[in-house]
Amino acid sequence: MHHDYQRLDNGNTLVIRWEKIPAEVSARIQGGHIAPEDPDWMWGDMVREIDPDGATVREWLSWEHLSTDHHVKCPLESRKEWTHLNSIELTPDGDWLLSFRLTSTVVIVDSATGDVRWRWGADKLSHQHHATWLDNGHILLFDNGCHRREMPSFSQIVEVDRRDAQGRVELSGRPDPRVLQLHDQQLSASR
Repeated sequence: MHHDYQRLDNGNTLVIRWEKIPAEVSARIQGGHIAPEDPDWMWGDMVREIDPDGATVREWLSWEHLSTDHHVKCPLESRKEWTHLNSIELTPDGDWLLSFRLTSTVVIVDSATGDVRWRWGADKLSHQHHATWLDNGHILLFDNGCHRREMPSFSQIVEVDRRDAQGRVELSGRPDPRVLQLHDQQLSASR
């Protein structure tokens, strides 16, 4: 297990795990670079539902539902893992709000079918964390900005209205010599 989990009303728990991606899938994944310490395989993300006794109820494998054309890895990251799922939250409908750091993408997954219902961020985010569902139906997240295309890099808190998908910046660490910068490359959350 890594990063996050969600307890369900039925007592079961959704946990985030890594699993080796089949070689034929990892060969199609775009982006990243090969580092000397990288293994011969690539890690992929999985959501596993377990019952209170720890038995597996079901599994969602990222590589069976995410498009390698839409989920392109940051070129500055090694190819040891693909998407790096760092948060899972339930929507009011029971679907899953997932944040994939290494592809700078947030998605909503239909919890019954596993299909991606909504996707956002690939050209707007830079290694975000902690996507949170708000009462107004918007999504709040912390955009770390560690590999942002524009320099110098900065972090920001973004609220996304899924109807217009532009994203409204709530608080930004954009460079301004008059103020202390908001910047965290590795972690963080917003509420």
